[in-house]
Order: sequence, then structure tokens, then C-alpha cells
Amino acid sequence: MCRWCLTAVDICYTTWFRSNFFFWFRGVPVWRRVRDPLSGKITHFGGGVYQPSMDFCIDLLNSGQWVHIFSQGRIIQPHERGSERNIRLRWGIGRLIAESKEDPLIIPIWHCGLDELNPSEVPDTSVTLSRIFGRPRQLTVAVGKPIDTHDLRQKLKSKSSEYFASLEFRSQIHSLFTQIIQEQLYKLKDETELIHRKLTLI
Repeated sequence: MCRWCLTAVDICYTTWFRSNFFFWFRGVPVWRRVRDPLSGKITHFGGGVYQPSMDFCIDLLNSGQWVHIFSQGRIIQPHERGSERNIRLRWGIGRLIAESKEDPLIIPIWHCGLDELNPSEVPDTSVTLSRIFGRPRQLTVAVGKPIDTHDLRQKLKSKSSEYFASLEFRSQIHSLFTQIIQEQLYKLKDETELIHRKLTLI
């Protein structure tokens, strides 16, 4: 099974080299809402949950493919860690769950320490190489238990006509599914960070 991944157009498709790299490694371009890091103003409103890339991902799921999603939709900066729980996940997750033909197998993953290994500042080759080949750094990756959405999906099936007829109802369903994932993902976050703090392998 090959891994497909939603990839931000404003980061991964900005040059010929990047575009080809992510294309050949099964990156699905997604147009996301983008804010200026200094002013906080929205610079691009994104394509929303009904953009073609989301349609494509539903087709992938329906054919049994693995779709990897960075559910927060952006890179979380170190200074945001304390308030990270306030960052809601993107509703596109809810749409993928709601419109898959079969119950998708949802596996949450959380990592700690990657910002020490590969900082999110403007890339600098010498800095990156020094992090890779310099002193060892600790990276903790946790894979949680599969998240079960079967019961809720079964209830939705009885209201499928209402789902496709009402945009407002669809938004509520997307929000509900996303909230379920968010609760489980942030629970895994707390568990992973606790393990990361306790480990003294390095």
C-alpha cells in the first residue's frame, strides 16, 4: 500500500524541484487558508473542504488507499506548544470520514522533539546538517489506537438524504467527526509529551 499525503501548495509546490518531488512521492496539493506570521492577517482563504483535492482523497479512501493528513493544517511553532490544544483540527477530516464508503481505519500519530532536529525557521543548509550530524537529539513518536467512528457513521447513513441536501447539516457532521478525532489526538499528545519528558536515552 502506498502512502498519499495532503501537501500545502504554498509550501510544497512553490518551485519546479519541489513540485516534482512532492508529485512523485504522492503529495496531493491542497489549498489551505494561510495567515501572515507577523500580522496574523489571512493572505489566502484556501479552497475549503469541497476543493478537488479533497474529492480525490475520498476516492483514494474508497479504493483502500492510505491517506496521511497533517490535521492541524500548519506547522506549530515552539512558542505555541502551551496553547496547542486551542488549535482546532481542519474540518476536511470530518468530510473524509463522513463520505467514505466504508469505515476508514483512523490511526492517530503524535511526535515530540522534531523541532529540535529540524527547526521550522527559514531553511539553512549548514544549520540542518549540524542538527542531523551534530549531537544526538531525542525524538519520540507515538502511534495511538485506531479511532472508531462506526456508530456515528451508521446513524449518518439513515440521514444521508439530509446530509447531501443541506450544507449546514453537512458542516455540523464534519465538525462532529473532527471533534472526535481532535479529542483522541490531543489525548495522545499529552501521553506522548509525558513519555518524551521522562525518557533519558540521550
